[in-house]
Amino acid sequence: MNEHKAIIGKRLYRLRKNKNYPVNYVTDRLGIARSTYNNWEAGNRAPNGEKLVKLADIFDTTVDYITGKTDVEEQKIIDINELKNYKYTDGVNEIPPEKAQALAEVIKSLLSKE
Repeated sequence: MNEHKAIIGKRLYRLRKNKNYPVNYVTDRLGIARSTYNNWEAGNRAPNGEKLVKLADIFDTTVDYITGKTDVEEQKIIDINELKNYKYTDGVNEIPPEKAQALAEVIKSLLSKE
């Protein structure tokens, strides 16, 4: 069994179990046969790029996580309008609120499409 396929299989199995999704839930959303998905989880075969993207959407993760490029499972989406509500640190110490607010404004301006 190819190591790459084994990693994908283990991650798909773990993601599905953690979400309590039955195999049919995943296969119905992908429009594939149960045997195809079972082969992915078993590490016998690997999904193509299009299916990897759909799997990442189903499991709220990233293709990089599924394929083993990263161990960060969750995909975090942050609304730039909510940046002021976060606590910022320099890695050790919390940044004072007034500086954190200024930092949030800088980040927001960098991400704005204007």
